[in-house]
Amino acid sequence: MADGLDAFDEVSGHRVRGARAQSPMCASTKIELTIESISNR
Repeated sequence: MADGLDAFDEVSGHRVRGARAQSPMCASTKIELTIESISNR
């Protein structure tokens, strides 16, 4: 699961490590932000 999120991080250009990367709530928020970043490109 962390590997999949790491892929999102690479696409968005942001890296989140440690507890934040492992937190389900932060993960879902991070994915939403990534989608916004991709849409804005």
